[in-house]
Amino acid sequence: MVAKEVVLITLLKINLGKSRITDVSIVRMSHMARRLVEIRLQWCNGITDAGIHALVQNCRRLRLIDLKSCSITDESLASIALLSEELQSLDLSWCLGLSDEGVKKLLVQPDHSSSSSRRRINRRSRSGGSYRNSSGRRINGSKLSFRNDESYSSDESGEFPYERCLEHLSIVWCSQVTDDCIASLQGIPTLRSIEVAGGGFSKGRFA
Repeated sequence: MVAKEVVLITLLKINLGKSRITDVSIVRMSHMARRLVEIRLQWCNGITDAGIHALVQNCRRLRLIDLKSCSITDESLASIALLSEELQSLDLSWCLGLSDEGVKKLLVQPDHSSSSSRRRINRRSRSGGSYRNSSGRRINGSKLSFRNDESYSSDESGEFPYERCLEHLSIVWCSQVTDDCIASLQGIPTLRSIEVAGGGFSKGRFA
């Protein structure tokens, strides 16, 4: 085994931002770097839905994915929603090919077939989420609850069965994403903050 392969096998984090990496390279890397927990692909114009699907299919431990300004569509979000069950932070800023329908795919339950265990969410300890703009300021200075008890059932301990781990989502300047998808995201019980600015968002609500 050559040194380059050893490095990829043990790799946990990688930043390929503004590189010329393509889908072909992502596919090859994902087959070896299966322990990856963080990957940053911001401003990588050579990455498409095909590369993202291969990435999340092979790297099932990813907790942070930065796809800022990548040439992806709703199909990438469908793959992420289904396969990235440990994902905590997702940056989709400036991804102009995304729509409300794509963002709502994050509500789809992950595929647990490769999981060795099931996590549980303690809703009682959660204080609710907030909308934040690109500078990190909480929108309108108030916390907005994502609580939706009608959609989930708990056991006697107040814990909810595993849904997903996503806590932070950035959809800054996603021109086809509108206010309509924001309310739907309350269906993700772990989601704590959403970064929004520009795009199809209402100025009165998010300015």
